[in-house]
Amino acid sequence: MTEEQRNDIAHDRGAEPVTEQESGMKQENSINQNTSTENIEQPCAEWLDIVDDRGNPTGKIIDRRTAHAQGIRHRTAHVWILRHNAQTKKTEILLQLRSKTKDSYPGCYDISSAGHIPAGVDYIPSALRELQEELGVDAKPEELHYCGQRIIHYEETFYGEPFVDNQVSNVYILWLDREASDFTLQAEEVEAVRWMDLEECCQAVAENKIPHCIQMEELDMIRLGVASFMHHFGEKNCVVKK
Repeated sequence: MTEEQRNDIAHDRGAEPVTEQESGMKQENSINQNTSTENIEQPCAEWLDIVDDRGNPTGKIIDRRTAHAQGIRHRTAHVWILRHNAQTKKTEILLQLRSKTKDSYPGCYDISSAGHIPAGVDYIPSALRELQEELGVDAKPEELHYCGQRIIHYEETFYGEPFVDNQVSNVYILWLDREASDFTLQAEEVEAVRWMDLEECCQAVAENKIPHCIQMEELDMIRLGVASFMHHFGEKNCVVKK
């Protein structure tokens, strides 16, 4: 991809592409300024907005692979699907089993649906798109209940390559009563899904009883979100069948 083509992509999305040096200059004290353009040159690269610590786009974009290689801050949307079990009177949470071919945490249980937000796209439209693509769920914007925002930073190594995740994530709840076998899974992303009692899930994550890449901080946000929803809307509004 030429410099002119890269600029055309950025112009269409209302952002400025990151050059070889700039990909390292905007990150605070942690990014090497000699950023490789190897990934930026890929014509099929997934472009992301570089954002500030509140998730606001800075006007520059970066390809996903370089963002993860160098820890450049970007956005994601997390949607946790829940249902109310009328028999047990408890809340259940849907866990996604990540595909074994994923570039990070293959074969681990994860958020019901999550994804990177493309450059020029907002949180909710991206979250709705991921729900449809990964799970075959068609939801409406008003069905996503905002739980809060997380600042996430961690470093790992996958397949012998460094993986530095630096993201701002909006977290949402979606109430949906659907059997696990009735979800339409995106094979390259999702191996399987399973329902689990919310409190049992929290215990399993805290004690590492299942392979996972779930953070307790986020599950605590979901607990608070459930309590708030029940207080304002009651159990009858948790029963959403699709």
